[in-house]
Amino acid sequence: MIPFLLIGVVIILGVLRAFLNLFNPVFEIAMSTGAVARGSSVDVALQIKGNAHRISRLRIVAVGIESAKYQQGTDTVTATSEFGLIPIVDTTETDDDVSFGKKSNRSREGLDARDK
Repeated sequence: MIPFLLIGVVIILGVLRAFLNLFNPVFEIAMSTGAVARGSSVDVALQIKGNAHRISRLRIVAVGIESAKYQQGTDTVTATSEFGLIPIVDTTETDDDVSFGKKSNRSREGLDARDK
């Protein structure tokens, strides 16, 4: 009897979470190209649909990830590592033009590349 009760509780919680997710904002990010070569530029478009006023901080970061596949005994292993992190937008307070519905906010944006 207890396993059926637990399964019922998990299903109810899943339906409740799915219903609450309907009210969350949805982000669409599009790049002009799929791969970016070193030294080249790329156009990025961001669109926020839904309740944008629920966003208190927006952070967009470009991440470079390398992966390598190799054999270890009879297993094939894939190792991944981040080699680059470029913060594009980090807003803890936003401007009126991107205020997310709050008038008292300010925007701080920048492009930064750092060595770990």
